[in-house]
Amino acid sequence: MSELNRLLDRFLEKGLLDLKGNDEWYGHITSTAMSLSNYLRANPEKIVPFTYAALLPDVGDKNPAIEKTLDLLKAEWRTYASVSMSSPKNMLRVIILDALLANAESDDATKSALALLLASALPHLSFGKEEEIWKTALDELLSAVERSAEVAWTVPSQISVPDFPKINVPTIRIPVKSGEVDKEALEKGMCAAAGPTDAEGQPTDGNQHWPNYEQSWSSEFASYAASAISEAISKAMGPKTVSVKPEALAKVLTNAIVNHLESFTDQLASTTHGVEMRSRLLWWKEALVSPSAHISYREIDHKAVPGLMAYDYQAVLPSLAPSSVSAFLVETVRTLLPDDEAAPLVEWLQALATLPHAEALRSTVREVVFADGYCPLVSLVALDKPGAKSIKKRTVFTPDLSLTASQFGLLIFLELQAMKATKEVVSFKAEETSEIADGGADKEDNA
Repeated sequence: MSELNRLLDRFLEKGLLDLKGNDEWYGHITSTAMSLSNYLRANPEKIVPFTYAALLPDVGDKNPAIEKTLDLLKAEWRTYASVSMSSPKNMLRVIILDALLANAESDDATKSALALLLASALPHLSFGKEEEIWKTALDELLSAVERSAEVAWTVPSQISVPDFPKINVPTIRIPVKSGEVDKEALEKGMCAAAGPTDAEGQPTDGNQHWPNYEQSWSSEFASYAASAISEAISKAMGPKTVSVKPEALAKVLTNAIVNHLESFTDQLASTTHGVEMRSRLLWWKEALVSPSAHISYREIDHKAVPGLMAYDYQAVLPSLAPSSVSAFLVETVRTLLPDDEAAPLVEWLQALATLPHAEALRSTVREVVFADGYCPLVSLVALDKPGAKSIKKRTVFTPDLSLTASQFGLLIFLELQAMKATKEVVSFKAEETSEIADGGADKEDNA
């Protein structure tokens, strides 16, 4: 995170964090934020409870995220117990959010998870003087996510075919074994060139002169000898049937073609991703049938409809999606439930917890191992009968919060998307995060 525009500075500028102008305190806090950033990179499952802890101005001292952050602060600030600060709880919350935002800058999955968690909770919480800071932070995160999503979802006007790669064809050497010269036939031919008869006095049907005739003999000899020799060689070196197995050439050509097709199909898939997603969503909206329950949404308890629609909707989408998908869900819920009536959280949750057709949603929630601390509201559907007590104890929401059908559906959708994004965060071991931090420090020193 930029040292000139970090969230900690925004709290100081608004007078929401009093460090009494002490730069040494500031140094301890920023060092703690870096340590916490490394801890969260090594433990991405902690992103959710730490985000929720940072959200609540009245978060308890025994909250696991607060306790962990305080431990890290004391490790960085040995004399912390001796100082007097008017807002120690706010300082710990700021450290948490500062660390989360730092990770969001370097990791797209963390960015998506944090943006989704804040988008799901902020509209339903009260922050007083902090509200502008939180809203600004969320707007910046959503803008960054939107830019990335636009790249993935944009439908191109045309798709270009990549150039076929140059193929380095290997040289194929084919050993051909020559035939043997017919010695007997060549000897007979040479005798015919030498004179009228052979050693046994048999006519050769060749040269009619003996060598003592000189000019006449040599003329005849050259002709007959050339014929005999050329005929022998032609028979030995004539056309042959050769069996060739060009495995090397076939392998090179096959690999080149396969790689070219894979490159093209990858490009085709990525460029048509947006079209596919939009087509599937439009089909879902028009059919109004639950893919997970295999039943029309019109045939189930209307209080369970928004939550089940949110689950089915997110199952179709990747974690990275433009903000328009949220508006699409809201409008789909309103199409089915035009009155968009409001009801307390307990009623929406209990309808989902008891609906037989929502078992896929409940199974998905049960499979998630939630870290200690506050959990997403959707986690409560795994309970037999979620009530006001469980809402207050396990989530950042108040039991008396009343939401419309579309608001509840959107809240559940954003939480499920955030859980999906959290699973995509690449975990770094402690020593790896230390190396990252050291590398960042080196860059700052060299700047």
